[in-house]
Amino acid sequence: MMMKRISDLRLEDFEKHEAWTWIEEDSSEYDDMVEPVPPNVDPFRNCDAIFCKCQMLFHDETQTSGQAGIRCSDRCIYVVTFYRRGEDHVMSLHPHLLNMEEVQKACRFLQKTPVQLFPLTIAVKLPTWGVDKEQTFELPTT
Repeated sequence: MMMKRISDLRLEDFEKHEAWTWIEEDSSEYDDMVEPVPPNVDPFRNCDAIFCKCQMLFHDETQTSGQAGIRCSDRCIYVVTFYRRGEDHVMSLHPHLLNMEEVQKACRFLQKTPVQLFPLTIAVKLPTWGVDKEQTFELPTT
């Protein structure tokens, strides 16, 4: 079984395996570990969440590749990881966690202003499982 820490996933990992999911083990040593989703497994029936490559289109019409976390129960994108110069930055998109402080951290990492960043559109394509979706996030008010 191939395993990685979620924080060690990079875009290259999605070239080898289209989607990754949490390892379902009771031991705490696996708490932040993910493994590839086999192509013959439907992640939307068998996983709590998957992580995959995505395209992020910023309001200033620039775009970049990143990582999206998708909650399988409703197929909503709930977290993104931005990559820049060998570094990464994780931003929650959950409505109760996405606030201006988190936006400012992402803006500093990406060297953008909030207006350049939002509305942020995230596109995910997972051909193996027939997923082709876009989700747009507005600038939070708090």
